[in-house]
Amino acid sequence: MRRVGFYAGRVFTTDFRDLRLTTHYFIKEMEAGVMEKLRGVNWTDLAGQTVGARSLSKAEIAFKLAELYGAKALRP
Repeated sequence: MRRVGFYAGRVFTTDFRDLRLTTHYFIKEMEAGVMEKLRGVNWTDLAGQTVGARSLSKAEIAFKLAELYGAKALRP
């Protein structure tokens, strides 16, 4: 998942060779369907709530997953 830059929030599932550790999060799907849920989120608004370049934190992604799965979570 792209974590920073114009494409923050884009989920990739194939061909990881060209993805950099500094600009992406690598997420292991522990339950079927998680990647589809992540792909279905409009990350643009959340990633744009920064002073600098668009970016997403791990806490923001975890919060969104908790929302999607109906779990109680604290807002980052």
